[in-house]
Amino acid sequence: MTLRVETKKLRPPYKSEMPTTFPKTKDIDEKYKLDYKDDTIPRPYFQQSTILTSMTTEYSRETGCYGDFGRYVFQRVLSNWKVDVNGLSNLAVKWIFEKYGYHPDKHAEYDQNLGYTQTEDVKIERIGKKYQWIALHELLGKVSDNCEIRTSWSNRSTEYKGIWNKYVRDINIGCIDIEKDSTKELEPELTQENEYFVKPYYNNWDQSLSDWITNKQDLPSVKNIIQKVDKEGQQWLSLDSYIKWKEPKTIGEDKYHRPYRKIWYMVKSYLIHKNEKKEIIEWLNKQDFYGRWMPESESMNDLFSRENYWTPASLDEDTKSVLWERVDRGHFDVALTTHKSAGEFSHDKSGAHRIYEMPSKIIWNGMDMQYGKKEGIFQNSSNKIISRCVSPDEPLILKEVFLEFLNRKNLDIVWTVLGEKLFVGQNHCVDRSIINGVFTLEKGEVTGQINLKKQTLE
Repeated sequence: MTLRVETKKLRPPYKSEMPTTFPKTKDIDEKYKLDYKDDTIPRPYFQQSTILTSMTTEYSRETGCYGDFGRYVFQRVLSNWKVDVNGLSNLAVKWIFEKYGYHPDKHAEYDQNLGYTQTEDVKIERIGKKYQWIALHELLGKVSDNCEIRTSWSNRSTEYKGIWNKYVRDINIGCIDIEKDSTKELEPELTQENEYFVKPYYNNWDQSLSDWITNKQDLPSVKNIIQKVDKEGQQWLSLDSYIKWKEPKTIGEDKYHRPYRKIWYMVKSYLIHKNEKKEIIEWLNKQDFYGRWMPESESMNDLFSRENYWTPASLDEDTKSVLWERVDRGHFDVALTTHKSAGEFSHDKSGAHRIYEMPSKIIWNGMDMQYGKKEGIFQNSSNKIISRCVSPDEPLILKEVFLEFLNRKNLDIVWTVLGEKLFVGQNHCVDRSIINGVFTLEKGEVTGQINLKKQTLE
């Protein structure tokens, strides 16, 4: 069956009606604000006044007092349009009581007893607060349809394309996986059942500190981090990874207050033009990457993980990004191989929001990628999995098809390595060596070297 969809009709603006008159603050207070000195009013009923306080915008009552929701949520969002924010706040309060049906007989006792039941992962809000959110989003829809938008730094008008423009989305509507701990592996079975995806083993913790801190020979193999083999014998290349090894504590040692040794690697990869490879590799081998001055992936502020590269929100953000970036110190261009899948959404409590490194746009388009059935899985047009994220910081790409892409586009790849060997005392680092390295592909094989330099601490 062929569907004929006029996508233009799905995009804003819509045909909602904008209110033209708004209640005055004085009228709102007279009607809904209760007198705390009146002993005849049941104590729970004062939750009604809590809504008024919470919805107060800055200077709306001719004082510097305001509610956190009114100032930092309601006013912050709606100030992006040329509107009377205080009038909209008063209208929202009126709607909460007269349109949505908040009444102290039904809701006040619950709200009073609730208080703040909040942890890092769980937050239960007042019923009145839920109505505040409903009012905000209903008004936001009407305002975005009917009112003139302005940029955050001036009164210059700009085009409104969708709700992502003003960073007010707070739930991932494209969710396919629910996971409360977003730091867990995206594909836990890969690390649990397949030894080839486990980081290289390291256990040389007993060497004397003076010898250990300068020992280059015992460093974990970077080649085994960059290239991995799955149980079917397929080779995968890591586009980005952060790996650390920490000396295990002995029985009886305090977990958090003890001296220990640690090694960490940060491995980044870049696409380069094949005809510039020799000069770039020679230059990079002379560099110290400490300070992380090479280009790194960034997240688009208001994108969800499955929106990248195709949705109107993503295409809108693309106008601000470039595929190739200049390395000013070396006078050459590189293209990032990864891109953060999503922006930060601090209000999202669904467990659906995941941030991880995924293939960059140049690789995505060049290898004809599409989203797989699981988060962090990417397929080609034949539904073959060609990229997968085994952790938020480690996207892998199928080596065979990736090499074909590089050859077809006349590109090559280089990996930079930054890391440390360090000894941490009771409260601070007391000894350290800096690790730098450069790796590439020669005749399809990972080659390169790392250097270790003792750092003198002040």
